[in-house]
Amino acid sequence: MIEIIKKKPIYKKVWFWIIALFFLISVISAVTGDENSSNTVSNNMNTIQEAKSQSASTVAPTPKPTLSPAEIAKKAEDDKINAEVQKVTDHKIWVDALFSPWDGSCKELVKLIKDNMNDPDSFKHVDTRFTNNKDDSVTIIMKYRGKNSFGGVVTEYVEAKADYKTNMISIVSQ
Repeated sequence: MIEIIKKKPIYKKVWFWIIALFFLISVISAVTGDENSSNTVSNNMNTIQEAKSQSASTVAPTPKPTLSPAEIAKKAEDDKINAEVQKVTDHKIWVDALFSPWDGSCKELVKLIKDNMNDPDSFKHVDTRFTNNKDDSVTIIMKYRGKNSFGGVVTEYVEAKADYKTNMISIVSQ
C-alpha cells in the first residue's frame, strides 16, 4: 500500500523560525548600531581634518631642487619611453579583452555572426586566430559551424578587423 506523506508548510518548521529570529536580531542591531558608528566616523573625520590643518600650518615648504638641462632631457626621454610602454600595455589589455578566455573566440564577432545567421542556436565556434597590424588594429579569422537555410551544417570562415582607436569590429570577408 502506498502511503502519501504530507509536507509541513515552511512556516511550521523549526529551522525557519530560527533563521527568521536571527535575521530579525541582525536587522535590529544594524539599525541601532548605525547611530553610534556615524557619530564616531564624523568625530574621527573632524580629528583628522584638525590634524591636517595644524600640520599644514607648522611645516615650512621645502624648495624644489632645480634640474640641469641634461637631467631635464633625461626626464623627458624617460617620460616618452613610459608613455610608449603604457600605450603597448593598454593595447595588449584591449586585445586580451576581445577574446574569450574559455574558447578563444572573439565575443563581439560571435555576436555579429549570430545576429546574421538563419539559426543562431546552431552556431558552434571552431577556431579563432588573430594578427596585430601596424595601425593598432587586429585582423581576426574565425572558423565556425552552423546550419544553412536548408538545415545542413556548414563550416564557414569570417575575416574581421578590430580597430583599437574606434573600438569597432567590421567584417572584411565571409
